[in-house]
This record gives sequence, C-alpha cells and structure tokens, in this order.
Amino acid sequence: MLAKFGGRWKIGLALLMAFVMFSLPTLINAAMISDQVEQARLDAEAQAMRDNSGILWFFLGFLGGVITIAIAALITPNVPQTALLGKSPEYVATYSDAYISKAKKIRLNNALIGCGAWAVLWVVLVVVVFAATEEATDYYYW
Repeated sequence: MLAKFGGRWKIGLALLMAFVMFSLPTLINAAMISDQVEQARLDAEAQAMRDNSGILWFFLGFLGGVITIAIAALITPNVPQTALLGKSPEYVATYSDAYISKAKKIRLNNALIGCGAWAVLWVVLVVVVFAATEEATDYYYW
C-alpha cells in the first residue's frame, strides 16, 4: 500500500520524527517551568504568612485607623532575598509577585478589621454615653 506513494511517505515520517524529537525537550521544559512557578507561588504565600503578623496589623488598624489602612495599601513589603538565591528568573518573578500580593492582602485585611473594630467600639460607647446622659437628664427634669 505504501509503495504507490513512492518515497514521499518516508520524507513525511522523517519530518514527523524530527518534529517530535525537537519539540519534546521544549514541552518537558515548559512542564518543569510550570511546576516551578506553582512551587514558587506556594513558597511565597507560606513565607508571607510567616512574615506578616495579622494580630500586629489588627492592632495597628485599631489604633491608627485610616492612616494604617493607607500604609497597608500603599507600601510594598520587602521580599526576603535569601529565598531567591540560586533560583531561576521565572521562580524569582513568580515568588516576588506572589509574596507582595499575599503580604499586602494580610496587612490590608487585618488593618481594615482593626479599624472596623474601633469604629464599632466607638459607636457602642457613644450610644451608651448618650443613653446614660438621656436617663440622667430625664431624672433631673421630672
């Protein structure tokens, strides 16, 4: 059956084998880079959770209010350089982006919660003081 195609099938088969042979290392390298990028993201998020104390940012938000929220949103955290030594450029880029993103999220969320807790406490105190003042004034006027 292949005889009626002459030698053309051999050329096609050789081209197919060459394509597979030269593209396979690229596909394997892409898969390795993909795994490396995912590992970098996981490592960065774990390090950001260890480095950024949610309790500290809660109390900073509680005491500092809107100023702390602005600081948490605008200031970029420093990426620990020791975690990046000897790593590939893809790993470094992914690690840096993921670390900064996670650290900012931790800081901002906890500062917002702290500021919200202060606002709730302030409203409760105002209501209690107002209610106490109202009762005291009612007592003196009757």
